[in-house]
Amino acid sequence: MSRIGTGITFSRGSLSGQNVTNISVTGASRPSLSTANLASTVTNPFIGGALMDWGSVTFDFNLDPADGDNLHDDTLVISGTNAALVITFPAETVTFTVQTFATDYDPFTVPLEDIVTSSITYKLAGLPAWG
Repeated sequence: MSRIGTGITFSRGSLSGQNVTNISVTGASRPSLSTANLASTVTNPFIGGALMDWGSVTFDFNLDPADGDNLHDDTLVISGTNAALVITFPAETVTFTVQTFATDYDPFTVPLEDIVTSSITYKLAGLPAWG
């Protein structure tokens, strides 16, 4: 059953964010490895790599510099420390949990006559778990 994106909560380590307007998780990917050699003449054969890249998650939020509870805690961004990210879907109380570390941080965007926003991207550092 489809859900609308309201009521979803999340936390990362000791942080939980306010004012989030979008959560975007990229899909997992596996490398394709060419097995071509000098005798290959017609096609470029491939095999799938063994290691999966589980992608990343980006949070977009309305920036409130006075709010000390935003996900842009500079200490975690600068240190690159792994922390568990837990996203909870309220209708079924289902959770998506994965270890993450910060890879990209956009401190703010200031558009004319619109909300000041910020975003942060975390790399999924392991296999996500649904619970």
